[in-house]
Amino acid sequence: MAFNVFNKVYVAPDYAYDAAFNRAIFSAHRNQADYVTYDALDSPGYNSEVLVSAESVNDIIGSEEGQYESIAHYLKSLFDSGVEARLYCDEASYMPLFFTWLKIAFPNINIDKAFTIYNLIKQREELVFPDNVDNRTFTSYRLQDKVNNITLSKADFVTKYNEFNTADTVTDAYYTEVRTAVKDSLCIESQLASYLSGNVTIDVISSKTKRILTKVLFAIIDDLRQYIRDNIMTTKVRNMTGITIGWDDQNWEAALRAQSSNMDFLFDTSLDSILESSDYRELNITTAIAWCQWVLDNTSEADAADVELYDLVAASQWIINNSNCFSSDETARNAAIANLIQLDIDFEGSTLIYQNEYLREKINTFWIEYIYQLKKANDTDTLILISHT
Repeated sequence: MAFNVFNKVYVAPDYAYDAAFNRAIFSAHRNQADYVTYDALDSPGYNSEVLVSAESVNDIIGSEEGQYESIAHYLKSLFDSGVEARLYCDEASYMPLFFTWLKIAFPNINIDKAFTIYNLIKQREELVFPDNVDNRTFTSYRLQDKVNNITLSKADFVTKYNEFNTADTVTDAYYTEVRTAVKDSLCIESQLASYLSGNVTIDVISSKTKRILTKVLFAIIDDLRQYIRDNIMTTKVRNMTGITIGWDDQNWEAALRAQSSNMDFLFDTSLDSILESSDYRELNITTAIAWCQWVLDNTSEADAADVELYDLVAASQWIINNSNCFSSDETARNAAIANLIQLDIDFEGSTLIYQNEYLREKINTFWIEYIYQLKKANDTDTLILISHT
């Protein structure tokens, strides 16, 4: 788990996570330990590097060449240069970065709500730390480091926050300058709070929410692809696809891809399809939605006994019911997303929009639920406190 400073810059305690990201490491312990990831990061195909390695984030703050005036100035430099990275920190560096982020992202926040945001982020970290291994390259020390990933009591948090503010020489005007620059790139959680507080309109978060929903859509397509691959020789899937493959046929994938252009899309193994960038998802939204409709057209209530298939039916129905959320017509999309957010607020189960199983740990569902419960209670004052406006 991590908190999103802006765009794709995250601060996290877990340095041995996700080899695909550039990283800065601020930790005395980790820079002395046997750090297997340096070799991994230098290996072909990882496309990531260690940007900086220091005992403390304070080591890069100062007046010497290569240093920055403050942590806020350092973060602004990352934004200005378009860096995508994770900043991996032990507690000594995590907390100053967290406090700086608070002052950038939440101009209205008070100490009580600051602690609430901190605690729900740390509780999420505690829960996902041992089992969020996206990349098997990093397996050493993760459980040991979980023990070191402490959560401050409220009293200790308040003390450290007050100490940070007393020593802070950055002006409010500069924090405002940074916030103005990065506001559209702040995490969806803060933007959602701003929307639900009434301080911004739906169009401010519409595009970002659509991008998130395309991840959910393509996760469903990935599940469908896997279901067909795993079950292509069953009578059910052969009937659904209209494809018959012989047991001795030499290239089952080619037979599937040759069936139609849509089937070729489903089993496309090009680099673009594997990486599934936002541009790729945007280009193929219509085809992906058509596959959801295909699932509905080729199933019935009698398929409920097939749990794997029935999950796909439910997911596909959700996409079709909310297909206007993917519309290129901004007015239609805004109305659909506003309606969907309200349905999400009213629903008492897991969040339907910001589905954690599809988005990994990058969206904090605890935070989303906190925001939803504030909205249900009509607690606009608190929503404003945790908003970026």
